[in-house]
Amino acid sequence: MNRTLSALAIGALALVSSNAAAQNVDMRFLDTGAGKDVKIWSDGYDGRVFAGQLIHEIRDDRSRDSLTGVYTTFCVDVHDFVTDRFKEYRVSNLTDVPDSHPMSDAAARAINDIYAFAGDVQLSDSVSDTFAAAFQIAVWEIAEDFDDRDGVASLDINSGSFKAKKTNGRRLSGDIVDYIDDLFAAIGDGARDQGLIALKSHRYQDQIIKVVPAPMTMAGFAGLGLAAARRRRRA
Repeated sequence: MNRTLSALAIGALALVSSNAAAQNVDMRFLDTGAGKDVKIWSDGYDGRVFAGQLIHEIRDDRSRDSLTGVYTTFCVDVHDFVTDRFKEYRVSNLTDVPDSHPMSDAAARAINDIYAFAGDVQLSDSVSDTFAAAFQIAVWEIAEDFDDRDGVASLDINSGSFKAKKTNGRRLSGDIVDYIDDLFAAIGDGARDQGLIALKSHRYQDQIIKVVPAPMTMAGFAGLGLAAARRRRRA
């Protein structure tokens, strides 16, 4: 079974653009997907965490446009933890999360841009652990440190409210950093809406899901690996 999106809600785009906050669903954590363990420092949590794909099951019998299914999600909340029991979440826009300090419109657009740039590779069952970890770290950095005035210049995984390193406290590997840099470079490209929805809880970890299908075009990611390799050779 393809765990990336086992169910797609046909009316989900209308749900997001109209009144997503009116819908509640039940969700539970099932497993991790591709990714790596890293060490983070933040206003919410310091310590070792898994950075990468999270597999969640949504049970939704309350709305016509049901979101019931299994989804690959990315965390947008370093202040709480996942739960393996069904708990109620509010279907929200990105500007409603993280619950402790919701993002600005500009930060939400930045996350939309990196989703578009990755071209759904980040949701694939075959994505590398390195890229999945880089994508998650990029989401955390945007959610925690994006400043509307400075834009991309405000993003630095080695300083600010959020920092990420290897589990031994050393700087992240060049592969991960190159991917993160390329994701950040895509911010501001004015990408189309990616159909992103936030699942929000006051007690458990807020998640991002994508519910609108998109072609696997690889977007700007098609030549990213080669570009990263070229940079490392020049270094």
